[in-house]
Amino acid sequence: MNRRILLIVAAVAAIAVVATVVVLITRDDEPEKPPVAKPTPTAPPSPGTPAPSSPARGEQPPEFDRVPRPDTTPPAQTEHDEFIDEADRLGMRVWLEAELIDPWLRGKADFDKAVAELARQARRPGVVGIKYTDEVGWADPLKSPEQITRFLSEASAALRRAAPGKLLLVDMFVPELGCVPGSDDDGPQECRAEMRGDYPLIRVENAEKYLLTGYTDAVNLSPDLFVDKYREWGLPPEKAHEAHWREVKRRGWDKKVVLYSRDAELAHKDASTLTPQQAESLVRLRVDLALKGGARMANLWTWRQDYEGAIHRLMDPGNKPNALWERLKARKAAGARMSVQCNPGAMEVGIKQDLKEMSAVFSDVFMWAGVG
Repeated sequence: MNRRILLIVAAVAAIAVVATVVVLITRDDEPEKPPVAKPTPTAPPSPGTPAPSSPARGEQPPEFDRVPRPDTTPPAQTEHDEFIDEADRLGMRVWLEAELIDPWLRGKADFDKAVAELARQARRPGVVGIKYTDEVGWADPLKSPEQITRFLSEASAALRRAAPGKLLLVDMFVPELGCVPGSDDDGPQECRAEMRGDYPLIRVENAEKYLLTGYTDAVNLSPDLFVDKYREWGLPPEKAHEAHWREVKRRGWDKKVVLYSRDAELAHKDASTLTPQQAESLVRLRVDLALKGGARMANLWTWRQDYEGAIHRLMDPGNKPNALWERLKARKAAGARMSVQCNPGAMEVGIKQDLKEMSAVFSDVFMWAGVG
C-alpha cells in the first residue's frame, strides 16, 4: 500500500513539473498584453432623469456640472441677450424665467413659439436653466392634479428637446409644511387641516407627484407666504420655517431635486427704514434658516419691480445701499449663495450698472425672458 502511494505522489509531482515548464514557455511566446484601462466614471444623469427611489445616504442630485456651455456667443438681438451677455461677463449664472401655462392653454402654436424663444435665449453662454412656471398649483388657472401633471409633463418634454442640457426649475409652495408636520398639538393639527382643505392642489402628496417624477431638476420652495396665518395657530415664523425644511429633508426631497428657497418679503417700497438690527433679524429668518435647512441657494424677490402700484427694491432708489443690502453683502462674503429676480426692461439705472451692483451679492440671476 505504501509503495502504491509513493508511486502516485511521484507521478503527480512529475506532471506538475511538466505543466510549469509548459506555462513558462507559453508566457515567453505570448505578446505582452496592454494594461487594463480603468473604468470610466459613470456620467451624471441627464436633466430630468428621475432619481432612484432609495439613493445612497448623503447623495444629492448634481447641479451645474452637467450644464453644457456653448462654444460661441451669437450676436445680441434684444435687451435680454445683452443682459445675459453682461451677467456672464461678470461671472453670474443666468436662469431664464417664464410662465408657460398661458401659452400652453392657448394652444400648440403659441406654446411652440414660447418654447422656441426660450431655446433661442438658452443658447447663449451663461444660461444654466429655465424656470418655466411660477408657484405650481397656487393661484394659477390649472384646475386639477391631472391637468397640472399633464402641463408639467408636456412643458418639460418640450424644453428638454429644445434646450437640451439646461436645468429645469419651478416654484412651489406647500402650505402644510409650515404647520409642524408630525405634531399632535391642537394648533399645528388645525393648521394642517385648514391648509389641506383650502389648497388641495398643493397638498404634500400632490406636490411630490409634481416635483419628484422628472418634470423638474430644481425647485424654488416658498416657506414664507403664509407667515401671518401660521401665527394664528401659535407658530412663529422661525418655527414654521424650521418645520418646513425639516419635513422636506425627512421626505428626502433633497435627494431627488436641487432645492432652493424663495422669499418675497425682503423687497420694500421707496427707501428702506430698517435699522441694522432689524435687517439682520430679517436676513437670518429669510436667508439663513433656508440655507441651514438644506436649500443650496436663497432666491430673493425682487431687484426692481412695479407691484400693486409701487416700485419694490432691495437697494434704495438710485441703487443706494441700505442696512439690508449691507447684511446681504456680508452673507455673500461669508459664502452664502443667493439669487435675485429681475426684468431687463425695468432696471434702476441700466443693465450694466445694475448688474454690477447685483454681482456684489448674487451669484445667480433669474431674468424675466419676456415669455408668458
